[in-house]
Amino acid sequence: MLFAEQEGGAASADDLAGPAAVCAEAARCVPSPVSAGAVLGRVRIVVHCLSFSITGGPPPDTTGRDRVKWGAMQLTVLGSGAACPPAGGVCSGYLLEDRGVRVLLDCGHGVAAALLARRPDADIDHIIVSHMHADHFIDVLPLRFRLTREMGGLSERRVRLHLPPGGRATFAEVLSAVCFPPDFLENTFIVEEYAAGGALRLGEGLDVRFVEGVHYVPGYAVRIEGSRSLVYSGDTAPSEAVAALARGADLMLCEATLDEPEDGPVRGHLTALQAVELARAAGVGRLVLTHFWFDSDREAIGAEAQAAFAGSVATAYDGMTIEV
Repeated sequence: MLFAEQEGGAASADDLAGPAAVCAEAARCVPSPVSAGAVLGRVRIVVHCLSFSITGGPPPDTTGRDRVKWGAMQLTVLGSGAACPPAGGVCSGYLLEDRGVRVLLDCGHGVAAALLARRPDADIDHIIVSHMHADHFIDVLPLRFRLTREMGGLSERRVRLHLPPGGRATFAEVLSAVCFPPDFLENTFIVEEYAAGGALRLGEGLDVRFVEGVHYVPGYAVRIEGSRSLVYSGDTAPSEAVAALARGADLMLCEATLDEPEDGPVRGHLTALQAVELARAAGVGRLVLTHFWFDSDREAIGAEAQAAFAGSVATAYDGMTIEV
């Protein structure tokens, strides 16, 4: 079911007078700046995916009314862009909330500000970085300043930063390059490296597994099991390991960066149709496409994917919230 947020609450598409009314209502409530064409595209892509519960719009109030109910897994797309997102857009970043735990999946350019727009206190519990490309990790640095401006860090560290194998060494080089002290992250976050093929327990009843995908640097797909199950592909080319990780998941959040398949020995991304093939191989019925370039035609991408997929497809946009 598609929901368009409005001042008095959430109005379902069934309550509106038809596609034109849906578009008009969405145009009134999506974030500015946004073109009419973008609004129409977003609505057309999502309207035929009625098995999704999706909302969009300005950041919710932060008084507590927007908190996720215990046992309900919710995913908020903070950023859906590739290395150069569209004007005003944000790179990869997704806030998952379930069973009282808040997990930030990736933290690329602009994600810190997008997170603070929704959660001004940055009250998250975990950050998981899928791989060490800047559009997936660089905003860990400004986010650290939200936790404390003191270069000496915090006396009590609370937020856990989960890095891929080798992530600490990469961050050490980054910190040196920008003249930050070597312990800039370690004195504020609880920094850990997860293992390829490894698993984590986040809070009570929230389990995470990792597999290595196919990318230009080591990159990892993430499966989170709680009240529901979600798989995030990270950046990857077609991968049997990622398909196996996603098998039977309630929702797959999958990159669809390319217009055409990569041709050559070095591959690292998917087209929308390759993302569909990955979801089909995994037996996933609900697919959200993400990681788009500044000039990607998300409407066309979503339509192409939906035509090839028996399940439901949505294209991610910044600010979208999905009940998994």
